[in-house]
Amino acid sequence: MMARRHGPKRSTRSVAGAYRRKEAQNVSEYYSTKQAAEALGVCTARVLQMRREGKLTAYSHGEKGSKSKFFFRVEDVELYKLHKNDAKPLPPLRPVGAEKDSA
Repeated sequence: MMARRHGPKRSTRSVAGAYRRKEAQNVSEYYSTKQAAEALGVCTARVLQMRREGKLTAYSHGEKGSKSKFFFRVEDVELYKLHKNDAKPLPPLRPVGAEKDSA
């Protein structure tokens, strides 16, 4: 037989639980490095290289050191997927003189 509880019914949801749920909602707007790699069809090292090259912007929780995790906005990753094969801008045209061009 179960013991009967007396007094008002307590909510099983805590403040910390609410914070974690809110944090989970925020994280769902971001990919981890591994998730970004899977979405782009590349390895995690390539995602980190793209971050260093400025092709993707990484976010973190402010942790310092080698254990800090990077997150990438889902919107940024999807936008990169759409435009990764776009034509690259051509270098500016330069005037050609009447002399023989050495090129």
